[in-house]
Amino acid sequence: MQYALGADGMRSAEKAAVDRGDATLAGLMARAGAMLADEVTRVVPAGAIAVVTGKGNNGGDGWVAARVLAATG
Repeated sequence: MQYALGADGMRSAEKAAVDRGDATLAGLMARAGAMLADEVTRVVPAGAIAVVTGKGNNGGDGWVAARVLAATG
């Protein structure tokens, strides 16, 4: 079974990974955005995709995903 974390839980997990030196915030954002782009290409038919983001780290994940999607066509 896979478990999902809420915003506070994810923030805590990311902070712990960075504090341990296992990751950087930029690296986590790059990974999340790339994984989102992979999932989008898997489930969305080929064609135009709009990525709408807000501010903050989730917005950064979306920008990474948009960049990856644009680069892969």
